[in-house]
Amino acid sequence: MAQPWQEFRDVGGARTELLGIDAEIGHPARLQVLVIPGNPGSAALYVPFMVSLHGQLGGHAHILAASHAGHDGFSQHGGQVWDLAEQVAHKVALLRYVVEWRSQPLLVVAHSIGATMMLKAFAELDKVQEVQEGQEVQEGQEVQEREMMLKLVAVFPFLEAVPESNTRQASIRKVASWHGRLGWLGDVIAVLPRALLARCLRSTLSAGAAEAIAARLNRSTLRNAMYLATDEFKVIYFSSSHNDTWLSRAQYEELRQRVPGLQATWHGELRHDFCVSEAQSRAVAEHVCNLNSTWTGSK
Repeated sequence: MAQPWQEFRDVGGARTELLGIDAEIGHPARLQVLVIPGNPGSAALYVPFMVSLHGQLGGHAHILAASHAGHDGFSQHGGQVWDLAEQVAHKVALLRYVVEWRSQPLLVVAHSIGATMMLKAFAELDKVQEVQEGQEVQEGQEVQEREMMLKLVAVFPFLEAVPESNTRQASIRKVASWHGRLGWLGDVIAVLPRALLARCLRSTLSAGAAEAIAARLNRSTLRNAMYLATDEFKVIYFSSSHNDTWLSRAQYEELRQRVPGLQATWHGELRHDFCVSEAQSRAVAEHVCNLNSTWTGSK
C-alpha cells in the first residue's frame, strides 16, 4: 500500500506542507489529483482518502494534498493568521505551482470550505486568462492554467452559512470568535504526551486522524482554524449527505435549480467529516474514482 511523502514548499509566500503519492513505477500517469482540505486544513487528515483513491485509480495518478497556509502544525508562522481571501490567494498560487510541476490533466477534489476556496481560485484564474487573451502575449507565454484543469469535485461544500437556523453552526461561530485566546489552549494541549493526546482523540476519530492531529496541534494551527472559521461565517452567505451540518438538503436542491447542468449527487450514508474515518474515506474515494471514469472513460 502506497504511503505519502512529505515536503514543505513556499507557495504564495507561505511555507506549505505537501503530501503526495506518485504514480507507480511502470504505470504511466494519466491524471494528477489535488486534494484541498476543509477546516482544519491539515493535509494529513486526508491520507486514508489519498491512499484509497491512488489504489482505486490503479496507481495511474499522482495524488497531492496541500495544507492550508498556517494549518501545517510544524511552524508558528510568526503568529500570522490567514483569512478566507488570503487562503484563496494561496490556492491560486498552489494551482499554478501544480500545473507547472506536472503535465497530466488536473482533477481537484476540495472538501467543505476548501471547495469555496477553489471555486474562488478558479474564478481568479479565469479573470487572469480573460485579460491575457485580450492582450498581446509574449513569445513562449501560454494561457494554460485552466486548460489543464479537468474538473473540480466539491465534496460536502460549505457555500452558505445559516447560523440563525442551524444550532451547530451557531455554536461553532461563538467559539471561533475567541480564536485569539484559544490559540494559547493549543500550546497547553501540545505539551501533553503525543501518545496520550492521540489516545484521547481516538474515541471519536480513526487512529490515523487522531495521530495526525496530536502531532500538529499547536497555537498556530488552532488560531488559524478558528480565525478562518470566523471569516467563513462573515463571507460565505458538489456532493452532500443527510448528516451535513454545512449544506442542508434544501440548500442542495436549491443549488441544483439555480445552476443548470450542475453535476451533483446526494449521499445519505456519508458524513461531512468523512476524512476522520477510514471506511468513509474509502467510500468517498470510490465515488470520485467513478466520476473520473465517467469523465475520462477510464479508471
